[in-house]
Amino acid sequence: PHDLIVERCYIHGQRTGNVARGVALNSARTAIVDSYISECHGVGFDTQAIGGWNGPGPFKIVNNYLEGAGENVLLGGADPAIAGLVPADIEFRDNHCFKPRAWQPQDPQYAGTHWAVKNLFELKNARRVLIDGNLFEHNWVDAQNGFAILFTVVNQDGGAPWSVVEDVTFTNNVVRRAAAGVNISGRDYHHPSGQAARLRLSNNLFDELGGADWGVNGRFLQLTASLSVTVDHNTIAQTGNLVMGYGTPNERFVFTNNVAPHNEYGVIGEGTGPGRSTLDKYFPGAVFQKNALAGGRSNLYPPDNFFPAAHPRAAKERGTDNKVIGCDLATLKQIQMAEK
Repeated sequence: PHDLIVERCYIHGQRTGNVARGVALNSARTAIVDSYISECHGVGFDTQAIGGWNGPGPFKIVNNYLEGAGENVLLGGADPAIAGLVPADIEFRDNHCFKPRAWQPQDPQYAGTHWAVKNLFELKNARRVLIDGNLFEHNWVDAQNGFAILFTVVNQDGGAPWSVVEDVTFTNNVVRRAAAGVNISGRDYHHPSGQAARLRLSNNLFDELGGADWGVNGRFLQLTASLSVTVDHNTIAQTGNLVMGYGTPNERFVFTNNVAPHNEYGVIGEGTGPGRSTLDKYFPGAVFQKNALAGGRSNLYPPDNFFPAAHPRAAKERGTDNKVIGCDLATLKQIQMAEK
């Protein structure tokens, strides 16, 4: 199927019923725009507002409200029947990905059915993806560990060794009220796969990550086995570690011009201490400059970073590009969306 447009549609399940997904996106040249997809949830299985695994794209997903318990949006998750297929050329802009508090057992608004909750947006097999100007909010520890955004290469059933997540741009988004921020897993450790490569997270606001409402995870970024990940000009407010490295080292890692609290461990790895020892083992040759890590210790980190006593949400320091470090809040269209 190809050349399809879903426009100004209301696609929904029922408040108490199981619904696997709103749209199964297994097609070519398809747009989902100006639509409202809600009440996609299930007990004990994955559900999505939009989920696809057997369509090549291109896909345009713009200006929608998307409500799903498992993953609000998922590309991958099953092996494509078409050999070599990778969903590609994907535009994901100006959407609101949301999970109602009525789905959260710990919340006073809980409606009484324990739907399986995982994350807000996940790529398991995709390339050339633009994720820009979206609002992602409400994700808690449940069937997963609470990360809101996942870039995880998965050859789901072992029949798609070409699976990759590559050339992804994540810009001008707001991610807030979640147990944790971004999880990047560069390779599938159960089956042969490609690698997560050339991912850029720039000019985003990550706010209210961790805490009693969402789960004790609190990490901003966790990653392994990735290639060429750039994290630049983000403003972050998390309760746990800033960056966690584990498993296979991450090559060509760039972390510049970001503002965040250091908290207890800051940049930490499995079996390594905060700062340089973790960077040396899990991020060899990393560029780590012009970051403001509130409460951190300068002797643990490479030179040319800042360590203010408190979180400088409106930082004044200049970054590697001579712009003020952190995200430029004036460019975040989601701030206007969130105020409506």
